[in-house]
Amino acid sequence: MKNIVIFYPSFERGGVTKVLVNLIKFFSKKRINIFLITNKKDLSLKNTKNLKILITKKYNLNFINNLVGKTWDFHKVISGLRSVIILKSLLKKLQRKKTVILSMQSSFFSVLLAFFFRWKIFVRVSEDPCGATKYADNKLFAILVLITKFITYNLCDKIIANALKSQNCIKKFVLRKNKVKLLYNPTLLKIEKKNNSLKKNYFLNVGRLCRQKNQSMLIDAFYEFYKNNKKYKLLLCGDGPDKEKLQNKVKKLNLKKSIKFLGWQNDMSYIYKRAKLFVLTSYYEGMPNVLIDAVNFETPSIAFNASGVEDILLNGKGGEIIKKNNSKELAKRIKNAVSDYKKILIKTKKYQNKIDKYYIEEAGQRYINLLT
Repeated sequence: MKNIVIFYPSFERGGVTKVLVNLIKFFSKKRINIFLITNKKDLSLKNTKNLKILITKKYNLNFINNLVGKTWDFHKVISGLRSVIILKSLLKKLQRKKTVILSMQSSFFSVLLAFFFRWKIFVRVSEDPCGATKYADNKLFAILVLITKFITYNLCDKIIANALKSQNCIKKFVLRKNKVKLLYNPTLLKIEKKNNSLKKNYFLNVGRLCRQKNQSMLIDAFYEFYKNNKKYKLLLCGDGPDKEKLQNKVKKLNLKKSIKFLGWQNDMSYIYKRAKLFVLTSYYEGMPNVLIDAVNFETPSIAFNASGVEDILLNGKGGEIIKKNNSKELAKRIKNAVSDYKKILIKTKKYQNKIDKYYIEEAGQRYINLLT
């Protein structure tokens, strides 16, 4: 039986964790031994067969963050270092020929260890490195991170990209281009049943409330649209560091009754099914699972051209893609979609069956084929 050691130092909420959980359950079903190195247990993995979770210790380092600033996330750094210690200890107990490491986070640490001790390691890249650098708040820190990525990508055995745009970016960093493999996210369990009669007059955005996701520009676009379309609402599902700033902006624009902050929702199906449009305004992504969900629920989508968008919306055949991040252009596209809603709905329906590559069974098997 094969051993897969998954290196994931900081358990977080979001698309990467969803992929992690889906992969672990799929590996378990295929009777593979899984060792997960992380900072906490998750209830969704309870009673998963063939899984052993190795928990790292917690450290209170707020005084360091306060001293040097929140941009330097020392919690993740320390968690990564602690995870490497556990990884080193674990590898001593496993057979080299039967073991592979899948690093899904803080890969610089795990790759250095694997390289020096000659263990096979695969690195999954969750976001587009080029976009993350271009739109970073702290350019100096972004350049330092980019240097660690260059080292990481060239020392590991294989690199897993989850979208074509990310794959093309990663290839710029590596000497051996053929080590970069494209594997789509194992996201979907099934095709959802549709009922377009349930559609309501609201637009939906799902994601962390932060600069990367660019909800501020979405609010600007909605404000322009709303001037002549008072019956529509905008729902923002998620939480994050920009929440208060975004709420203050909504208040200044006098849109509190029309823009709602719903926080994270355990079950998004009800909201997706009733949304008239899904709008993704991210500056950069890796593979936006929320957009896959929107297509699965047959919710017409408009998205900025972040990594993964062209893969999901089939270069515009399955939804509207905006090449340049611009609030006025976004407002115009929203207006056009609402005015000719039947057209964008037909486009969504026509290409909805093209998302089978994101099924857990299909995408998960591709991971096994590569790792084993």
